[in-house]
Amino acid sequence: MSYINYISQFNYKYLSITINDCNGYNYPEIQNSVCVSMQCNCLDSYFGLFCQFQSSKIYSNVYNKLTIESNKWIYLYYELPTTNVELQTMNEQQDVFYSLVSEQTPQKTIPNLQNSSRLLSIVNIQEEIIISNADVIYIGIYNNQSEQIEFQFKIVTYYQDDQSIFERNRIIIIITVCAIATLFLFAIGISVLRTRKHQQIRKQVQETIRRNLNQQGFFDQQQQSNRVFDPAIYKGFQIRFIKDHFKAHYYDKFIQVYPGLSQFEECAVCLEQMKNANNKLQKICCVTPCFHIFHSICLQEWLLRQKNCPFCRTVYNRKKIIQDFPWIDIGNIQIKNTDSNYLCRIKNQIESVNDSRIELNQNQQSEQTNQLQEIKD
Repeated sequence: MSYINYISQFNYKYLSITINDCNGYNYPEIQNSVCVSMQCNCLDSYFGLFCQFQSSKIYSNVYNKLTIESNKWIYLYYELPTTNVELQTMNEQQDVFYSLVSEQTPQKTIPNLQNSSRLLSIVNIQEEIIISNADVIYIGIYNNQSEQIEFQFKIVTYYQDDQSIFERNRIIIIITVCAIATLFLFAIGISVLRTRKHQQIRKQVQETIRRNLNQQGFFDQQQQSNRVFDPAIYKGFQIRFIKDHFKAHYYDKFIQVYPGLSQFEECAVCLEQMKNANNKLQKICCVTPCFHIFHSICLQEWLLRQKNCPFCRTVYNRKKIIQDFPWIDIGNIQIKNTDSNYLCRIKNQIESVNDSRIELNQNQQSEQTNQLQEIKD
């Protein structure tokens, strides 16, 4: 094959270029370049004035094992996603240097010892990259020792976006934690205030009950106001028994199901409102087997001390309460004493106060007769 035919085939392969278009870069001996727009561009991994140097592509955050002969160069190229870049070696070497050059067309500069620096375990090259303002850099590493060396080398990239996201997430976490802590402390404060308020109400109820009982001669006038368990005082039912058989509901719920109970607007124990209560605790009420309604907390305090109704003084016993419970239907509970005429009247709101009192008196007489019968038995 003649020289002219060879050149013709070569030019056809590289977009029909001529020898002088790339200043002789495409001589038959040099086939690592291509001429584009009257400029010589080196093929991938090649660089230099005549594309005579070959380099290896390196990726970020991955260790690469490098082997460098004595007094020799090894070349790497790296595509820059960001300018915040570091060079790192796993084991620092003596007399090992690095040199950086940016990608150019044509590539007139290559890594050299004159512009090199000692390769440390960590080298930040951000400033050099900013100055070069390039998208691709060539890294030359030179072994200035008298023997071959092997070491681990990598490029570490820190993305500004990742750092900003991390900072933003950290700020969000801090704000969220502070908000949760504030809400938690606020909830604790509200809980403490409500507890104190309930304690004050309970204390008032206890004082009222003691005052009522003192008038009947059950307590000494010098009895202290603190609630201390004393068998001589607490002669009624146990608290667990009271809570199980005297179920608490809202006053409005009682009245909605049994409109006849609306005649009881005040609690007979503390003489405070149930219908227009000032707080949530005073809206929670209980109904006795004799169909009288009281504040739940008031009835509990009363039944802890004696086994009768605070309104009509009907005496209760465990057997009778267990047998009759539940005496009203709240919450779809099947009641047992459905044959009570008074119960039907308060549910249908057709009773009168006098009729209810007549039946209550009859109930009291019946209870007294039963008690006398039990005593005789």
